[in-house]
Amino acid sequence: MLFRAKYYKTDLWKSLGKSERIILLVLATYSDKFGGKCFPSITKLREATTMKRNTICDNIKLMVVKGALSKIKKGRSSHYDLSVWKNHD
Repeated sequence: MLFRAKYYKTDLWKSLGKSERIILLVLATYSDKFGGKCFPSITKLREATTMKRNTICDNIKLMVVKGALSKIKKGRSSHYDLSVWKNHD
């Protein structure tokens, strides 16, 4: 998913903390270009962000509550959906 510059001006973006923004941008790099779906492991997110596991998990939960992404549990793994940002196109 291409993360457009205009998203940075939205109230949703402004409501996110620094760690949430970093994680969201990393998730966007893993997402497909059509629907914004991705499924990187927490290990991959840790490598890309240098954040601790708990920090990543806590921030993902916050972003779900704020509506910045959706999380779908698939067995032991999670899939993330960033298509909410397409509403800002």
